Amino acid sequence: MTDKRRFRRLARTLHVLSVSALVLIPVGILSWLLTEGVTAETVATRLPQFIAEEPLTTERLGLLIAVSLLPVLPALYTLEIMRQLFARYAGGDVISIQIARLIQRIGLGMFILVAAQVVIHPIQGLLITWANSQGNRMLSIALSESDIGLLLAAGLVTLIGWAMAEAHRIAEENRSFV
Repeated sequence: MTDKRRFRRLARTLHVLSVSALVLIPVGILSWLLTEGVTAETVATRLPQFIAEEPLTTERLGLLIAVSLLPVLPALYTLEIMRQLFARYAGGDVISIQIARLIQRIGLGMFILVAAQVVIHPIQGLLITWANSQGNRMLSIALSESDIGLLLAAGLVTLIGWAMAEAHRIAEENRSFV
């Protein structure tokens, strides 16, 4: 099997996986919310660093769910751009300005995902501890090793997209001289 055929076969496989993820992630989240639901107990289990002195109100619990789901949006956006990239690769488009732009957009999506993950943590803490007595409310900012790794990967992907766009520009410029 030639490298080109293997490349296209891998691209088709990744395309199917990205489509599957785009369907399964929202379905999984919805089914989890509908079957288990989010209660004060699940919040205490998933975010044990924040201690609520009083039970969470329905409104704060709803806001907490909404805030906690914010990173899903940039994750789905990035997956959709990846799906488009894999479809172009599977179709034989390997080096074009469209490919470069898609790669840049994947890097952007990854940057937004990291930002969303970093921003939601302090908001979650405030929502959970809002009714606590003065001095017992918590504002916690966290940046994990995986956040730093994803941030670096986002930078790398963005730079690769820019390099591909520049290579495409130079190739077009060279073609105009011949």
